[in-house]
Amino acid sequence: MLCTGLVRVSAGCRPARQQLRTNVSASAIKEIRYMTGAGLLDCKKALAQSEGDMDAALKWLEEKGIAKAGKKRNRTAAAGLVCVVDGEGGAGVVEVNSESDFVAKTDAFKTLTGSIAAAAAARTEGGDVAEALREDAAIASSITGTIASSGENCVLRRGVYVPRPVNGAVGFYVHNKAVGMPSAGLMCAVVALEGEFDPREPEELKKAAEKVAQHIVAESISEDSNVPLLEQKFLQTEGTVGGYLKKRGKAAGCRKVQVASHFLWRVGEGIEVEQVDFAEEVKRMAEQAAGASAAHA
Repeated sequence: MLCTGLVRVSAGCRPARQQLRTNVSASAIKEIRYMTGAGLLDCKKALAQSEGDMDAALKWLEEKGIAKAGKKRNRTAAAGLVCVVDGEGGAGVVEVNSESDFVAKTDAFKTLTGSIAAAAAARTEGGDVAEALREDAAIASSITGTIASSGENCVLRRGVYVPRPVNGAVGFYVHNKAVGMPSAGLMCAVVALEGEFDPREPEELKKAAEKVAQHIVAESISEDSNVPLLEQKFLQTEGTVGGYLKKRGKAAGCRKVQVASHFLWRVGEGIEVEQVDFAEEVKRMAEQAAGASAAHA
């Protein structure tokens, strides 16, 4: 019998385990992923652990709860949390979704979200880091484990790293905070400020960024304004946002403070969720159960 990496082979011609692990083919990974919905890394590991035996790989995934988790990955997840973590050179911001608010409020989900945000804050390149985070083996494994334990689909929807500008600061504000986790909630605004000079009082500039972030959240709740941010009436003091930053820039000793970037995230925004009529769903399930009972009578 010809010895290959993924066909069942006799004991006498079975290659060494290490060699088999390097011969796992892309087609086999694709097939088992299609069958289970598990992640690429999990499928590859299952095939390596089973020395290419497809049935054994499926059993391994089921025993780990990964196959069950994979089957849930196509379900819509629009609840969840946004989370911001301060890093050494900037802030990491992520949105992690679950199917229900119930799961989003669990300690396991909050821990998952916080750990991913911390990983985002540890990045060095600014901008979108979601794909890089998804490809991290430890993060992928944590998401899969949370899916398996919660019974719901969990998704890292988006993630960014906001570097602190030269002569600047990054501040944020989280609204509808998660219990026991003030850096996570249902909405967040992040603001990066930059001054003409290196601030003598960097904490003053950071506080100003946080106040503007709070303003952005409050403004989004009170009304949908098309007025540019700096021209908006500042909700915490008299005058405009631009006027407030001018004063705070002087207090921080860096003058001419500008908003380098800012954004607002809401959990689940833009996700289409199928509206389910629960009364009809219960009725349908009851009819199915009655039909099954009649068939076995």
